Amino acid sequence: MIRNVILLTLGIAIGVSAGFSAAAARSPETGLPPLRLVALGDSITAGYGVEPMKTYPELVARDLGARSGRDVVVSNLGVNGLRTGELQELLRTDPQYRDAVAAADVITIGIGTNDLSTARGAYYRGTCGGPDNRTCLSQARRTFRDQLAQIADEILRLKKGDAKVVLVDVYLFYFNDTGMASRFSPPLDTTTEVKQPGMLLRWLNDYVRATAEGMGFGFASVRGAFNGESGVESPLARGMVLPQPDGVHPSARGHTAIAEAVLEALEE
Repeated sequence: MIRNVILLTLGIAIGVSAGFSAAAARSPETGLPPLRLVALGDSITAGYGVEPMKTYPELVARDLGARSGRDVVVSNLGVNGLRTGELQELLRTDPQYRDAVAAADVITIGIGTNDLSTARGAYYRGTCGGPDNRTCLSQARRTFRDQLAQIADEILRLKKGDAKVVLVDVYLFYFNDTGMASRFSPPLDTTTEVKQPGMLLRWLNDYVRATAEGMGFGFASVRGAFNGESGVESPLARGMVLPQPDGVHPSARGHTAIAEAVLEALEE
C-alpha cells in the first residue's frame, strides 16, 4: 500500500504556480479517491526549463499512481525566488497553501538555495560582515535552521495525521563551466568551492538531515546524483542541470534523479 508522504526538498529560485491538475473523482479502477501531491517551493519544484510532465513532482506522481492503481492529482505551487522565510509565511497565512497541505497525501517542498546564494554572493563580494567576512554565513545558518524547524512544525500542524515527511537536500551548482561563478563571484575551482560557502551548503544539508531524523521524517539526498561521490563534481558536466546560459536548474535527467531519490525514501 502506498504510504502518504510529505516531501521536503531544498532547492533554487524561479518557478511558477499551478492548481490541481485533475478532478477529485474516484478512480474507476479502484473506486478510491485520488492521491493528492502538492509541490511547494522554488524553481526546482516548479520545473523551470523542462516540460511540465518531466518535473520530479509529476514523475513521483506517475510512479505512485502505477504502484497504487489510483489517480494522482498534482498541484505545483512553486514560486520564483522563494526563500525559506517566505515559504514559512505562506504556510502560516495563505489559505491556498494551508488548504493544499491539509488535503494532500504527498507534499513536496523545495527551498533553501536562495538563502545560500544570497550569503555566498555577499561573502565573495567582501560584504558578508565581521572582521573575517563571515558574519552573513553564520546568520544564514541560524536563520535557515530556525525557519526550517518552523516550516516543519507548521506542516505537522496542517497535514493529515497519516501523512509522512521526506526531506531532500541541496545540490551544488556553482562551477566555472555553469557560467554561474562569473555572475555571482570571481571564478572558482572545486578546491575553493568547498571552503566557506561550500561549508555552508554542508551545514544546511546537515540541518535537513537532522530535522528529518529528529522528527521521524524520511530523508532523500540528491547531492550525490548531481555532484558525484566527492560532492564537488560539476552537475553540468554530469548532465544533471540545463546547459548554459542556465547551468543551474535540473535537466530532465536531473528531475529523474530527484524523483528516484524521493521514491527510494518512500520505500524505506
